[in-house]
Amino acid sequence: MKNEGMERLGKDELSAKDSYYINVMRGLSILRVVLVHLGLSWFYPPYSQYIGIFLPVLFFVSGAVSYYSFLRAQSVGEYLVKRLVLVLVPFYVFAALVLLITVVFYPERFPSGIGVVSWLLVWPNFSDVFFPLNQVWFINCLVVMILISGPIFFITKKRPWLLWGVIIFSLVVSLLNVPFPLYAAVSEYSFFSRLRWGHQAWQVLVLLGLFICGSVHYRYLAGQSAKKYALISIVFLIFALMGYFYSDLGFELKEHAKQRSLYYLFLSFFAIYFLLALERPILRILARMRSLEWLLLYTNRYAYSVYLSHTLVLFYVEQWLGLTDLGGQPFLALVRMFLVLVITLAVAKPLGDLSRTLAHTVRAKLLNGIIGGVRT
Repeated sequence: MKNEGMERLGKDELSAKDSYYINVMRGLSILRVVLVHLGLSWFYPPYSQYIGIFLPVLFFVSGAVSYYSFLRAQSVGEYLVKRLVLVLVPFYVFAALVLLITVVFYPERFPSGIGVVSWLLVWPNFSDVFFPLNQVWFINCLVVMILISGPIFFITKKRPWLLWGVIIFSLVVSLLNVPFPLYAAVSEYSFFSRLRWGHQAWQVLVLLGLFICGSVHYRYLAGQSAKKYALISIVFLIFALMGYFYSDLGFELKEHAKQRSLYYLFLSFFAIYFLLALERPILRILARMRSLEWLLLYTNRYAYSVYLSHTLVLFYVEQWLGLTDLGGQPFLALVRMFLVLVITLAVAKPLGDLSRTLAHTVRAKLLNGIIGGVRT
């Protein structure tokens, strides 16, 4: 294991095993998001809310993939094109679908010129959208993190140990938010407020460490034993308990998640390394349950389409079938969950295939322009 970790330091590629498990974790995380929005987080509050600590796994795997994409790129510009196009194009395809539905069926809610620009900036005005689309916050944060990571990865390319500093910075920002009102200062900053982006700015600052953690882990810690990952997760759990008493925000996860407290961040690190510690048993289960493996890999392949479209599907399932306010009707709630999941998976394929085709076409043209410009 030690030799495997040392050999990894000189590589610009994730191992096949690491890539496969990253895909599994992404697929599992996207599926978790869908199920949470279908009621998984409120069936036994406040305890069921703690499924939310697994959401940052998406930042972790995105950071890992981004880092190795940077190492393979010939320049920061090439890296940014490769990563941003693969994130933005699926969003724009989905945005085009939403705007088309809006202009046909909800013309009174079609956005103004500034509203259309906000879609281009991956931060639509939710009052213009006819269905819940709050999950777009993650895509918005991810785009900004990729933009920030370009110079970070460039600066730390020869000294990758400096990446640890970014993780520490995010934790320190959250730490200082208790004695000082940093969250209020950032979220209410006049420039950010005009853009409706104050809370998002705070999230980028504090969650960036989880994104960078993906690169740090696969640079230095990949290939370790399950016992070591379990020990790391336990250490983070202890830190989380200390963060709980330090933050004094109560037991419900909602407020901790809003401010991204140390309690929430350390629980997120715990969740990540808990999943890494379970890699071997999870892979064994998937080897025996091929249908589950197919579901997770399918959800991974069409991750952005599933992530974005499931609330649109939920909206229409509730409208057409009247499956709303099902708190006291567990059977109907399960029926709704099943219908939304199946329809979302079906819809995600054409959206995802179209997005992938367009993304590769756009990326190829942009990269040819960059390479041609460098040669000139």
